[in-house]
Amino acid sequence: MTKKAAVEKPVEKEIETEVLEAPAPEAQVEESHDLAVVHPSLKKKLFNIQKQLCDTGVSKDGKGSQYATRSIDVLIGAMSEKFSQNRVVLQPEIEDVSRSIVELNSGKKQNCTIVKIRYHFLDIDSDETLSTVFYGEASDSLDKSLQQAITNCYKYLMIQHFQIPVSPMNSDPDTVQSEEEHDAGGEGVKTVTAQLLTPEDLAGIRDLIARTGTDEAQFCKFLKTESLEKLPLVSAAGAITALRQKEKSQSTSKVTTPQAAAVMAAMNGGTNK
Repeated sequence: MTKKAAVEKPVEKEIETEVLEAPAPEAQVEESHDLAVVHPSLKKKLFNIQKQLCDTGVSKDGKGSQYATRSIDVLIGAMSEKFSQNRVVLQPEIEDVSRSIVELNSGKKQNCTIVKIRYHFLDIDSDETLSTVFYGEASDSLDKSLQQAITNCYKYLMIQHFQIPVSPMNSDPDTVQSEEEHDAGGEGVKTVTAQLLTPEDLAGIRDLIARTGTDEAQFCKFLKTESLEKLPLVSAAGAITALRQKEKSQSTSKVTTPQAAAVMAAMNGGTNK
């Protein structure tokens, strides 16, 4: 009797399955609290504002008696937009106000006000602060000379501090656009004449010259310019400061510093009067 070979059944191996435990959820980081947000410095923000204004310009839309001007409403609108975009606040602080009565050539008297204002540029992201001082002047027959002086102070600070052009292409009728192509060694060179004073600027400087009894020819010589009409706009602030120094020294009957005395003498052709 033959024995049948036992058929071995295949052993079923248990498949070991490795249970992977899910990692513990990571702590959520709140961007507003735990991630440092890097903001540009205040100086960079002010440079960005200048660049934006250079790209857009602020046109002359206001109408004066004889010429177009940049109205304060348009200028404030442009500056407010740029300050808000760059998260910068401008805070004015009046440091000094001086008033006087001036008599015009016509014999009419007006109230003249000069204000000294310190402007603080505040960075709301870093609390960084930069400050600068500027002067404003205005004359009015009624009671608006102070407000007009404050307005002029802000207006010309913004224009000069941020170097605001009238338009992106600087196409200003009051700007001398003497662009000449000439050959220098075979290469074309473009020369652009600097922006000059507006009639409003000239009238203001000549009013100061008359009030201080300054010789205009000597004053132009002091500023190294042929005439006030050819005085570059960028030099106007220094000219006005020199005249106000003289006016202040006359009102106090003394000159406080040797530098101021030298300025007075230069403007008077060598005599300090």
